[in-house]
Amino acid sequence: MNMMEYEVFNKKVVYFKNAIPNSKEIIDYINKTSNSVITDWLPWGNQYAFSLEQERDWKKEGIVSPDFGSAKCIYNVIDNVADRNNVYSDSYWVFESINDAVNKCSEIYADLMGIDVKHNPKLSSGGYVIGRYNAMSIRGPHTDCPYDDLEHSYVIYYNDDYQNGELNFIKHNLTIKPEAGSIVMFKSSDLENEHEALCPKGYKYITPHFWRMGPSQGFIPYGTTIEDSTKNITHDFFNLKVVEKERQRIINEN
Repeated sequence: MNMMEYEVFNKKVVYFKNAIPNSKEIIDYINKTSNSVITDWLPWGNQYAFSLEQERDWKKEGIVSPDFGSAKCIYNVIDNVADRNNVYSDSYWVFESINDAVNKCSEIYADLMGIDVKHNPKLSSGGYVIGRYNAMSIRGPHTDCPYDDLEHSYVIYYNDDYQNGELNFIKHNLTIKPEAGSIVMFKSSDLENEHEALCPKGYKYITPHFWRMGPSQGFIPYGTTIEDSTKNITHDFFNLKVVEKERQRIINEN
């Protein structure tokens, strides 16, 4: 059995190897499966990939938001008895595989980074986005959540059978070509963690995720159409109020 290993770079970036040993099976499965818990491939880019705040700031610099490719939403509806017992129950292992890995990495990361989980509990997730970068797509230098000092980022990598496409942390002088099944974590608001996704040659499958915000770019809430979802795109500060309320609820319960 392969064990998960990790490396810490500059005391700020944690690279978990073999966090999802069955990552290839996940990609093979979602490429041939669409149902109530694994969506069709949806557009991943432009209005689906960027908050209004990011779009505004990029336009100031004259940058046109690029199309990344396409993405699938992987839903957590395991607690819904009706859905659990329906014909799609065989698909739940995809969410469970990703979620178990995220939880294990989160525990180690919290210990390494000294996160007080009583004060900053990891919020549960309604699902994940698996994005498929088109060949030659990039994501330029950016800081994930400069407005939220409690936020932490995950980038999950499902394959490595593409050329180039590294994750580059500019200010750390650190460039990683993550192995299939790996997870990279770092504090989202730390300006020293500015990073970019370099241009891949071939398809690159990843999940961007967050400690507090949960599903990232392109996530369509369960039971919501893409048309309805994009009508209600909100400012990130609104989302921050939502997660703060949930954080306080968990703290009060404990």
